[in-house]
Amino acid sequence: MWRELLTLTKREQVGVFSLFFILIVLTGFLFVKPSFQPEEVDEELQEWIHKMNQSNAVIQPKAKSIEYFSFNPNLVSKEELILLGFSDYASNNLIKYRKAGGKIKDFEKLSHIYGMDSAHLNEIKPYLVFKTNEKEVAKQSTQAYSNYDYKIDLNIQDSAKLHQLKINSQIGGDILRVKKSYYFNQRISVNVLQSWNFQDWINAKDTLLIKKHSEKVLTEHFQIELNAADTAELRLLRGIGKVLARRIVYYRKKLGGFYNIDQLGEVEGISPIVINDNKEYIIVDTLLVQKVNINRASLKRMKDHPYMNFYQAKDIYEARNKSSVVLDDIIQNKSFDAADKNRIRQYFTDN
Repeated sequence: MWRELLTLTKREQVGVFSLFFILIVLTGFLFVKPSFQPEEVDEELQEWIHKMNQSNAVIQPKAKSIEYFSFNPNLVSKEELILLGFSDYASNNLIKYRKAGGKIKDFEKLSHIYGMDSAHLNEIKPYLVFKTNEKEVAKQSTQAYSNYDYKIDLNIQDSAKLHQLKINSQIGGDILRVKKSYYFNQRISVNVLQSWNFQDWINAKDTLLIKKHSEKVLTEHFQIELNAADTAELRLLRGIGKVLARRIVYYRKKLGGFYNIDQLGEVEGISPIVINDNKEYIIVDTLLVQKVNINRASLKRMKDHPYMNFYQAKDIYEARNKSSVVLDDIIQNKSFDAADKNRIRQYFTDN
């Protein structure tokens, strides 16, 4: 072959080599070309990915706004813990620990509660109050919110508290007078109150979402039974709207009924002022309270009751596995404190 190739003229040899070169280039192009071709796009897959990204954007939790104020971990409510930035899990664990008789004596003890975030605890550490002496509490409270803004509920403030917050005495006096006829339906910034003069206060009163008592004129003989009233009846009470009425009914169901009017204070959003204003219009039939039989109820049923924690329910459950238990005997266990004993007698029975 090569001998025949050499017998070709120079022009024919160039033609043959050119043909070979073209074939090699074409062959190489056939192998390389696919890598340069754009990938086929599955339009349905792309659309699904786009929808998932949008969905993730929607469910992305918003950053919680934290309110800073002085608090005693042995007294603070769950609602206030949430405002302070504690998780729902950590808040529930702290409340349950206190119900079981536990006391938070220092920062280290608080940090041992399940669910506590060490970074968050260090952030709110300046606001922790462990003292029981009123003067010490006032001193620590003043130091805590002197450097930060703090929103307060004017419905529960007295003259001493307003003075401690350095609110203008004229404004403070008017706030106390307004409370006799109105409810403040939002928290007010301490910094705002401190910066107002009396004219600022007058101009702002109409924007504070206040609610007149006179909107609900209750007759002298008007009364409702707390354990039987529906939401429509509860809304006839002063300071009780649709939302609070629903919360009362929901909490009443969890409890099994109320045995005391003051228990309304355990319902989120109901202030002592609202309870006091309605006491003469509410009666409580304790015979309507539905009690839980500790010898029959499941562990979950007992621990889900607002007045019993997991450890107390577990003690009862384990004791009854050996033999039926007597309520007065079981509540002598160290996991029950004096307050627990009184409340548990109202909601639990052994027969």
